[in-house]
Parts: sequence; C-alpha cells; structure tokens
Amino acid sequence: MGFHHPALICLNGHVITTNADNSSFTTPYCSKCGKKTISSCPNCQHQIDGKYEVQGILDLTGYDMTAPAFCPYCGKPYPWTQLAIDAAIAIINETDNLTESDKTTFSDNISDILSETPKTKLATIRINKVLKKAGSTITAGVKDVLVEICAESVKRVLFP
Repeated sequence: MGFHHPALICLNGHVITTNADNSSFTTPYCSKCGKKTISSCPNCQHQIDGKYEVQGILDLTGYDMTAPAFCPYCGKPYPWTQLAIDAAIAIINETDNLTESDKTTFSDNISDILSETPKTKLATIRINKVLKKAGSTITAGVKDVLVEICAESVKRVLFP
C-alpha cells in the first residue's frame, strides 16, 4: 500500500515540490512570485496530495504535477483557483462592450466551466456568447487567466 507526500504550492498556484515531507525542498514563499506557500487546504486543513509513493518500490520516473483546482476532501476551490475566477470576472467587468446582464451571465457560469459537470456544456455556450461580444483583448485576458484551470472540453470550445 502506498501514500501521498504533501505537495507545496504557492497561493498563486506554482507547484514548489511534490514532496513537502523533505524539508530541503520546502520554502515559505514562492521563488517565482513571492507568495506564501501552503501544503494543506486552507478550508479543511487536509494535506494537498503530491507524489504517490509505494514503500519498497524505487520510482525513477519523476513526477510532474499541475496544481489541482479543487480540494478533493472538502470540494472548495484552492486559493489559486479562486484568484483565477476573481481575475476573470474583473477582466470581464472592465469592458464597455458588455451589458450588466452579460457580466452577470459570465459570473454566474464561470464555476461550471472549471470541471466536467452536467452544467458544463450550457455554461460553456453562455460564456462563449459573452466572450464573442467582449472583444479580442478581453477574451485573451480571460483565456490567460482561466486556461490552466478550465475543463479540457471547455478549452477546446472557448480557447481553440
């Protein structure tokens, strides 16, 4: 039977290490952005799972990890996910090309494009309509913020 080492990730979502058990791999702040690092969910305090290890098995493959969007133990978004959601909404709110209704539609549907749910397809269609009205600069800004955390099916539609 194996176990997960805790990962260490900064509040902006940069993965520092997948083995925070080893103190030589840990830092209190991110070297890329200077934000504080965490190894557990701020909501439920469960560790953020990093590299999986089976005792007695030597793994020479390495382990590359993308910061997870949501905590699998409490379901809440990690801080970097919430920052991306907030930033995308702020970008949308910067445009004069959209009505308040369009901006509300975007805000109300953004959480449904982050993972595959029964609402993902509808949310993708709604957000795509808003982005077409928003213009290329706003769409590019939203893409830059969301592309790392969106569901794969959403990326193919919104950011081909």
